Amino acid sequence: MEKKAIIMSKQLAFNPQDIIDKYEPDRACAYGSGAFPQEGNISKNNMIDFMFGAENTKARHEINYAFYPQEYSGFIRTFGLQLVDALQDT
Repeated sequence: MEKKAIIMSKQLAFNPQDIIDKYEPDRACAYGSGAFPQEGNISKNNMIDFMFGAENTKARHEINYAFYPQEYSGFIRTFGLQLVDALQDT
C-alpha cells in the first residue's frame, strides 16, 4: 500500500509521519483538538489522538506487543493478546 504524507495546519512538537513509520498501520487518521482547529479553543494543551486500522488485527497486535509491550495494559498483559483479538472481532 502506498504511504501518503500527512499535512497538518499547525506546528507540532513532533512529526506525525514518525508515528506512522513507527507503527506501520494499514490505515490511519488523527483527531482531537490538536489535529484540527476548533472554534473558540485557545488552549495550548491540545491533544492529538491517532486511530490505526489493520487488515489482520491479531498479527498487528502480535508484532506491536513484541516491540512495545509497555503500551498494553496490565489486564491485556495478564490475559493475553487473544483477548484483544476476541474483543475486536465482536
